[in-house]
Amino acid sequence: MNNSVQTKNTTKISLGASKLIPQEFWPWTVLLFASFVLIHWAFFLRMYWIALDDSNWSHAFIVPVISFYYIYQHRYRLMTIQAQTCIWGLPFMVLGIFSYMFGVNPISNLMLQGYGMILALFGLVLFLLGPRMIAILWFPIIYLAFGVKVSQRIWDWIAVQLQWIAANCSTVTLKFFSFFMDFDVDNSGSTINLTQNKFNAATGMIKPVTDSLNVAEACAGLRMLMAFLALGVATAFLWKRPVWQRIIMVLMTLPIAVAVNVGRVTSLGLLTLINPDYAKGDFHLFIGMMMLAPALGLFLLMGWIMDRVVITDKPKMDEEEVLKRDAARLTAERIKEPLLNPIKLALWFFAGAIAMGFASVLYAVLVENPIGLLELTGINGLAVNSLIKLSYTLIPPTIIIFAAVIILSKISPIESRSVKLQSFSAFALAILLIGFPSMQINNARTNTVLFKKAVPTRYELVLIPRQISSWKLKQEDPPLSQAILDELGTTNYVSRTYEDTDRPVDDPLRYIRFHSAYYTGTVDTVPHVPERCYVAGGATSLNQGTSTISVGGTEYFEDDETENGHIAYSTLMRGDVRIPKIKDIPVSYMSFQPPSQQQGKEIKATVMYFFIANGKFLATPDAVRLKGTETSDEYSYYSKVEVSIQTGDLDEAKNIAQSFLSAYLPEVMACLPDWVDVESGKWPEQ
Repeated sequence: MNNSVQTKNTTKISLGASKLIPQEFWPWTVLLFASFVLIHWAFFLRMYWIALDDSNWSHAFIVPVISFYYIYQHRYRLMTIQAQTCIWGLPFMVLGIFSYMFGVNPISNLMLQGYGMILALFGLVLFLLGPRMIAILWFPIIYLAFGVKVSQRIWDWIAVQLQWIAANCSTVTLKFFSFFMDFDVDNSGSTINLTQNKFNAATGMIKPVTDSLNVAEACAGLRMLMAFLALGVATAFLWKRPVWQRIIMVLMTLPIAVAVNVGRVTSLGLLTLINPDYAKGDFHLFIGMMMLAPALGLFLLMGWIMDRVVITDKPKMDEEEVLKRDAARLTAERIKEPLLNPIKLALWFFAGAIAMGFASVLYAVLVENPIGLLELTGINGLAVNSLIKLSYTLIPPTIIIFAAVIILSKISPIESRSVKLQSFSAFALAILLIGFPSMQINNARTNTVLFKKAVPTRYELVLIPRQISSWKLKQEDPPLSQAILDELGTTNYVSRTYEDTDRPVDDPLRYIRFHSAYYTGTVDTVPHVPERCYVAGGATSLNQGTSTISVGGTEYFEDDETENGHIAYSTLMRGDVRIPKIKDIPVSYMSFQPPSQQQGKEIKATVMYFFIANGKFLATPDAVRLKGTETSDEYSYYSKVEVSIQTGDLDEAKNIAQSFLSAYLPEVMACLPDWVDVESGKWPEQ
């Protein structure tokens, strides 16, 4: 086979001679790539750790591979397009870089860091290669968003909705199977109850037995939601399709992901009828992984159907072969242009460095000044003020750099396309190289710690005493399965029921359910809270909000070493422990009605919880994420403390909670790290 093409001057050209990046531009490519990775190294390292540890995001390793493969697929089309610099890409690049900085400090948000990085990459490519190139490269750049971890607050909200859909749709599907099999099915929240008659060898009788499948716990399909979406979008773009087909396939990614998840839950439900253990542990995780195959099959089937609904004429010549020949011809005809004069190159580089230096100083000044913030409270007020601060912090530095490149273009005009590309490359390289130390200086100035260290507890929570004062252990919860432990996210927890021996045995207020769990090293993932878990289990929320409680007693004294702090005696520690505050401790509460209540005999209960994060009491997961740690904290931990009382009266529930926590809060604090000792370097012990 003759693998060559002949140009007008009868010179034979090898098709293999085509190059996506001309040899003289390889140094610029390497320098820009290395500096781009350097400025975003903390994000890449953090996502690497997350992809290793969290099955929700294990697909992040594949995302850049798919992006590079897409570029490889379109290499010949890219070779036929001449790079044309576009000054309008610079604002996007600069906004992306400073958005990334803002996501590092002051707010420490991984999602903002990731999206800022993608915006900067988009701007860099548009700035250097132009709109014709970006018309092809926009997809592999935007596709990288599937490799950015979504903030836990958003992810939890999505998971709750999908769990509800999966539970209800799977219940309907299982009811269809029940017509042919001997079992009954219903659901409470996201818990599916399967009842069938089973032979009891001990009694020799057949009795109905109910097994429950909690969609919130057996959630491998939900963990792979982002992988399903990434798979669907990749299927739409990695095959040659008309635009209308790609739009339909992208719109269908979420419905197909939900449908596959319903199929997974239905399969687990049927397996539960055979053996409940099949819906737990590694086996149910394997079922979740297997769902990728039918998901891919559905995407391909949808594409196959659309190809036959609208039949288009195939081109007479293979498009890729034509592009390959055009790329080879353009490569042969391309005239190697001289490099830019070193003096002009230095001018563009130092101009970019000076502009980025001024912009970084202005950013540092603006980020420290609360200009134009509104008098708003709560998470919504914080979000609004964050957007305001983000706007006035990022726009002025961007204007400075954009103005610098415009002025420089007027002072030192360039007509040659190749020389202009080198000039803009030098300017962009300077921005990236100066941006890295600028961010490091800003972090050092504010003592920002990018990666929080884990700090061990002084005692395991399970060692909390079984009896203090009138409160005595009634029942220890059985050990959790591995699947539920994976969902809980920690093995350092305690779940018990205590009773107040001063109250009558038949008094519902005699009993209180206590749960506490410990987490360390990150503040983005906050443990599940009753508003989600109880409702997912079928409970009906009646009322919820935030309030305050107080603790105290003869064992509590003021702490001279901490402001407004107290100390209290701990039986576990056999000594005094610090309590951050004893008055107006912020708590969240939810009054609810448990599932499966007999009509006319409904009971109500109230659950209350709060968090202890780096020596502070906080009421909500949002408060833990936003206020739990300071950017200068070297270590990070938080612990959830939760109590549940069988009463719908909030004041009554608060009184019981205060009585119990007055006795047991010192024991919880004895287990947790003493934050004063952590800050002074006394803990953890070296």
